[in-house]
Amino acid sequence: MLDATSSAPLSRVVKLTMFAAAMVPLIWLTGVFSFAIRASWHLGYWPTPYNPDPKSLSFEAHYVVIFLGGYLVTASLAILPTLRLYSLNLVNQRHWQRAKYTYLLGWVLIFVFFFIPKFNFIAWFLD
Repeated sequence: MLDATSSAPLSRVVKLTMFAAAMVPLIWLTGVFSFAIRASWHLGYWPTPYNPDPKSLSFEAHYVVIFLGGYLVTASLAILPTLRLYSLNLVNQRHWQRAKYTYLLGWVLIFVFFFIPKFNFIAWFLD
């Protein structure tokens, strides 16, 4: 077991990593939303699934970053619970609650924007 003086820097690193992992879905959602806004400015209308194909737009770098970020969002499903198990004695409950609610908010918004027909730009991006 680590004593209080030697675990302080490790605790800080774990807290920052936990918060960064919790923010991944929100950051990815912001990126997808900015891609959809950029596409709507370019097209003149809000994109709908298969109209147009997101890969056919002239935003290759933006598309690739969002596409690869989807893998990070998926990996965050394992990263945050693993960090919680690792940090049971290093991080107090308040920091874990904040990270958990931030993470859940991100996933709820992803599912809301995936299933609401008027705002289903995530379905458009993934088509």
